[in-house]
Amino acid sequence: MVGTSDYDGNDIDLGFPDKDARAMANTLRTIAEGTEMFKDRVHVTLLTTDATDPALLPSKANIGATFKKIAASANAEDVLIIFLAGHGVTSPAGGKDDFYYLTKDVGNMKLDAADIRNNFCIATDTLSDWISDIPAKKRVVIFDACHSGKAAETLTSSRAPLSSQKRELERFKDRNGMFVLAASESNQKSWEDQQLQQGLLTYSLLFGMNSRNGVRADGAVDVQRLFQFARDYVPQLASGINEDQTPVLTVPDREASSFSIGFVTANTKIEVGRKNQFISQSMFLNKDGFNDDLHLSIAFDNRLEAGELEGELGKLIFANTRQMNEATAIRGLYSVKDGKIRLEGRIFVPGTAAPKAFLIEAFPTDDMGVLVERIMGEVNKKLGEK
Repeated sequence: MVGTSDYDGNDIDLGFPDKDARAMANTLRTIAEGTEMFKDRVHVTLLTTDATDPALLPSKANIGATFKKIAASANAEDVLIIFLAGHGVTSPAGGKDDFYYLTKDVGNMKLDAADIRNNFCIATDTLSDWISDIPAKKRVVIFDACHSGKAAETLTSSRAPLSSQKRELERFKDRNGMFVLAASESNQKSWEDQQLQQGLLTYSLLFGMNSRNGVRADGAVDVQRLFQFARDYVPQLASGINEDQTPVLTVPDREASSFSIGFVTANTKIEVGRKNQFISQSMFLNKDGFNDDLHLSIAFDNRLEAGELEGELGKLIFANTRQMNEATAIRGLYSVKDGKIRLEGRIFVPGTAAPKAFLIEAFPTDDMGVLVERIMGEVNKKLGEK
């Protein structure tokens, strides 16, 4: 995991690559350690410009040394995950149009001088050589850097219990390939967001895991699923700061070759750039038989995805799961008589001692959309109460 925030001088410093790399390192440990796929075989090296150990500063020499160390200890069954956050530049200065990742010793964006490119920048070809020396067959490369779509294109152009975790282990054994996710197209910048306090791509990856929207139903963090979520989510975040950013995703030739890099559970805590408020899947049951005869839960969850519920700290984000301890949860029991519903609802808000109650009586059930909007109104009103 490499993050470069502090460059030589003050002209091109960035705000969050160090933080992004640290968050990704901690998250990979969290989702992988203790699982049956990886157990205690998780090794993470973090290089950032705020490191106190000189050997862990993101110089080209230190990054290259880290790759050599990994190559000496890795085997074919391992998973290699590379994360690079910082400045990226495309330049024809070396004789061909290439992507360069700038390390801490670079002081400006001009790469005309060969000694700057050779000593302080990592060209895609160099990175490709370093990766090729590592025997791991499952490889994941993430660039949270400007113009990094060029690197994605280059890297892949030559590529010819019984628990759910145990099932995933069997699936995992047969998967190979390189997945590359670049923050932006070759002609685009990659943006940071001051409110999120992270790069948009990093935030999207963390958010995809934290909200469970970017993982499989059993909690497996599938590389292709997560990357596809981030690819689709970044442009939405970018539009919120009036910018354009479109990630580039390249996958192995065989779609079935995706694999998982860990698991998230109800107790998994993942760092994100701001404190998000989540709302989980609802549960409404008919008192007679404890079935949801009206399919009210599904209708309400579809409405939640519009994201218009407001809590005390702002908008609540829908998490497509019920297994999330830190999410607001809406539950209710109802009865139907003569085509009208009586619904006793409860809103369970993390950190509060008692649920917020609401009641809907004698409301027609012939128009589910209208009923859902009535529930939304009651929930919004209760969430706005102090």
